[in-house]
Amino acid sequence: MNRNRRDRNPKAEGGETVPSEKDQDLLRFVRLVASAMDAGNPFTHGRAYRCSKQARLLGMKCGLDAPALLDLEYAGLLQDLGKRIVLHGMVQKAGPLEDHERDRMATHTSINAQLLAEIPFLAGAARVIGASNERFDGTGRPDALAGEAIPLASRVLTIVSALDAMTSDRPYREGLTAAEAFAELRREAGSRFDPKLVETIIQLHQSGELSAEFDPRDAVLYRYADGEDASSRDAA
Repeated sequence: MNRNRRDRNPKAEGGETVPSEKDQDLLRFVRLVASAMDAGNPFTHGRAYRCSKQARLLGMKCGLDAPALLDLEYAGLLQDLGKRIVLHGMVQKAGPLEDHERDRMATHTSINAQLLAEIPFLAGAARVIGASNERFDGTGRPDALAGEAIPLASRVLTIVSALDAMTSDRPYREGLTAAEAFAELRREAGSRFDPKLVETIIQLHQSGELSAEFDPRDAVLYRYADGEDASSRDAA
């Protein structure tokens, strides 16, 4: 029966390695946990789902192998866990963070990585998250890594997470339009972001590929590429 399920997967026919049944079950469980984590905040609802799917697609375009893609998908789902556990209160603050709050917030990736590293099947995701606050110019945290010394999966997660944050509403501001977000990504290419990944993710977004693998049954968890809210489209 498991073999038949895999045979029906068109990606399996295209040569992509299909996760084991156990990996698929674990992934479903982590998606459920991440969805519950997002549900209480209208400003981040669906963020974990969007980031995990977009990170996986960008990672595929960059040539990451199947185990690395699975780690990246887990990392996209759980990247904000540290904020929820340790920094609750600042996440929904109705205004920009103060400097001391920003410094504290910047530690959430290290805290998150430490927590997830204790769970064997999430150890790879922990490493991805742990380096996701590094900057391409070497001025990031926690190790001031620069350029390609930053793991590729972490560079992918950094840009996917930033794009989602830029285009999402916050209590103190409206989200940027896609064009405004692309301009911001390009402005920080080479300093905060990998320049090659900036152009790749913009191309994927403009082509519609960035949302192509989203499951329509999960439409409430993501925005369409043209910015239209999924619920309004469903009601049309």
